[in-house]
Amino acid sequence: MYIKITKSSPRRYVQLVEAYRDDQGNPRQRTVATLGRLETVASEVDSLINGFAARHRAGALGETPEQTLNFEFSKAFGDLYALQQLWQQLGFDAFRRVFRSGKRTLDVELLLRIMVFNRLSNPDSKLGLLRWLEVVQFPDGDTRTVGHHHLLRAMDAVVKARMPWKRFSPRPCAR
Repeated sequence: MYIKITKSSPRRYVQLVEAYRDDQGNPRQRTVATLGRLETVASEVDSLINGFAARHRAGALGETPEQTLNFEFSKAFGDLYALQQLWQQLGFDAFRRVFRSGKRTLDVELLLRIMVFNRLSNPDSKLGLLRWLEVVQFPDGDTRTVGHHHLLRAMDAVVKARMPWKRFSPRPCAR
């Protein structure tokens, strides 16, 4: 609810108005009460507004004011989703086969994808990449346990593979 001042001819009126949505979801307003002419109730409007503010601070229907809203930030996802689709269309997900090993527990393809996506969307150092991972929702992978040493081990795996692209056959691009 809010207070609205309407004009009718030379006179102005103070109204208490409620905003709501109709059955189709369209925003509407309805006048709950007309409080009177502005010239007559001008001094009382301030006390009315202060009363509404005090009631709001005290909480509606006797609720305690300790009940507050907690805001959580949302994680970025759009650019990573587009990059994920491009990664798969180009066939780079085949790196998973290249770096599959019985003795390796590290998901090298996921770590490479993280590093590439970071360079494309928000270039930073490997430590900056870890801060970036906290504010993005990475598609198709759990990044909560990724550490700096994982990224270094993934790059070591690429070096040890000695040109893995010789065993890598990407899908041809559709033109």
